[in-house]
Amino acid sequence: MKRSPASFWTGLLAIGAGLLGSVPAQAAADAADLRTVVLARDAVSRDAVKARRARIELRALGADGLDVLFHTFSEELRLGSALAASGGRMPASWAPLTQALDEVAAQKDAYSARLFWFTDLAAAQREAKRTGKPILSLRLLGRLDEELSCANSRFFRTALYANRELSEILRRNWILHWESVRPVPVITVDFGDGRTMHRTVTGNSAHLVLTADGTLVDAIPGLYGPGAFLRVLQTAEGAAREASRIGESREFLRDYHRARLADSLRFRPEDSTIDEQSRSMMRAKSRGAFAAGSFVRVVSNFERSMAEDSARNEETMHLKIHEWLARESGTPIRTFTARMYDELFLTPGSDPWLGLAPDAYSAIQGEGLTSTPATGPASFRAPMPSAAAAGARTQSKMIVESPLLFALGMPVVTVPRR
Repeated sequence: MKRSPASFWTGLLAIGAGLLGSVPAQAAADAADLRTVVLARDAVSRDAVKARRARIELRALGADGLDVLFHTFSEELRLGSALAASGGRMPASWAPLTQALDEVAAQKDAYSARLFWFTDLAAAQREAKRTGKPILSLRLLGRLDEELSCANSRFFRTALYANRELSEILRRNWILHWESVRPVPVITVDFGDGRTMHRTVTGNSAHLVLTADGTLVDAIPGLYGPGAFLRVLQTAEGAAREASRIGESREFLRDYHRARLADSLRFRPEDSTIDEQSRSMMRAKSRGAFAAGSFVRVVSNFERSMAEDSARNEETMHLKIHEWLARESGTPIRTFTARMYDELFLTPGSDPWLGLAPDAYSAIQGEGLTSTPATGPASFRAPMPSAAAAGARTQSKMIVESPLLFALGMPVVTVPRR
């Protein structure tokens, strides 16, 4: 009996599948790959509904979904990054591509960092348990996936997350998570001649180091230079992995923090040197903002300011954290975070003005303070205190913006603590 060509090839494929056992599996893998590539293409579609759905599906795939975007648009990203850093005119496709990356990664400027962030801690813990990795959980004012998050977190995106070595280590060794503590205050200065300045004021951030079961191992407060951050992070990673290994870790963690109190890290100037990838991001973010030839000075000022912050944060705030955790290992995360913002960052949740309404007369009607129904996190929907009460609670934290102001060559005034 003569076989048709179709039946011949069908039979041959069946024999091959039986012999190799790989054809069905490979076909399924190819179909899955094709599906994700289609999602990546849809994610930058001009059809807003289609793009939104594709981005949601890619994000549901976790870090793999983000990798699909980077792989699919690798050449566009290479050329676009170079254009952005050189001040060239960006193609129309750049905005939807970077927006897709930011939404899937849950981080602004994800094209430079290539990091996937969980925004649900329970989901981060499940992934940490699956992979055996510790969790690095960022606490910040504002949102990491928005341009105007607090100053610390913006500097993290530039100097830390965009750093090539750090980015690779964070992808390989950590499960990343962020949570907004409260909205970040935003101010617009109108100079009256058509020029305005739009900035955030106040707001510190911290990276919490957690085990997969949510045990608080350490907290890295504020801004560190990339080399300094890496050294602190590697020390904390070792503690987190050991705490996970032994299970009941309270005594181990108390000993760890006592050892850190006795032997704190010391940093070198080069620990705050940013790499070329971070410099490229600085160029891209500051397009047209600086006079010709001033960029080298801006970078130098930024690195010097980070070096000062690294030393201050490690020798004051981090030592205080070690002191707390040496005594009170096992503190719940929310309790610890509230204390950190109250006592270290001086921006307590009980003060809705974040210390920006000092107890001093301004000669402005109602001290320039108004309030509308709260839209922020429920935990911060407290009654509005008087300006005097708010000012008595904390000092002004505009000094937190000092690294950026210093880099721009603007004077920084320190507000003395009362």
